[in-house]
Amino acid sequence: MSGRRVAGIAAALVLALGLLVEIAAVPIAERVLGSALGRCLPYERVEIASVARPVTPRLLVGRARDVEVEVTGLEVQGLRLDQARLQLPVALAPYAPLAPEPPEATLEITLRDTDVEDYLATQVPFGLQPTVRFRPGQLRVGVAAVEVTAAVRVEDGVLTLAPGGLPPAWWSRLGLEAEVTLPEDLRVDRVELRSGEATATVRVDVVAGIDGSPGCEGPLAEAA
Repeated sequence: MSGRRVAGIAAALVLALGLLVEIAAVPIAERVLGSALGRCLPYERVEIASVARPVTPRLLVGRARDVEVEVTGLEVQGLRLDQARLQLPVALAPYAPLAPEPPEATLEITLRDTDVEDYLATQVPFGLQPTVRFRPGQLRVGVAAVEVTAAVRVEDGVLTLAPGGLPPAWWSRLGLEAEVTLPEDLRVDRVELRSGEATATVRVDVVAGIDGSPGCEGPLAEAA
């Protein structure tokens, strides 16, 4: 066998091995990303929908670029988000050396009214059982025999609930406010209400667990 042929076979084997490693890199990256995210935010399932190639060398240094992650059952301060699609220009593992400041991330979420209902049940005093229903363009919240219908809008960092039929003071009694000023590092661009669910687009400066820091900080973290 000639030396040229041996070299060709060796090169083909190296290329094949590299391709196999690159193919296996995404499942490994899912485990690394899921473990990092899970340090700060409980979730049910995480899957990388897309990521910039090559993954392997970036994974070795704890930096994945142009990552789109789908998370099911993400829990944010006690509230379950049914589906969340997280778009990250760069995701940083805790072991990333000399990690830069992470860029702004975009989060598209789907929230079910039953999950909001369960969350409010833990917040409303006196053991009251609230009801929450999402309808096209409207939010309906009730406790016992009292029910309020409101529209929802976002403007200049303020989430506004526009109730109909009852004064805003009732919202405070239900554990809500007519206007909620959002944290500076969390910006809501869009909220849409449909039957049984709400969708929103949120921009955040820091995603706890995958910002390269050892702690859990940011508007989504439990410690926020």
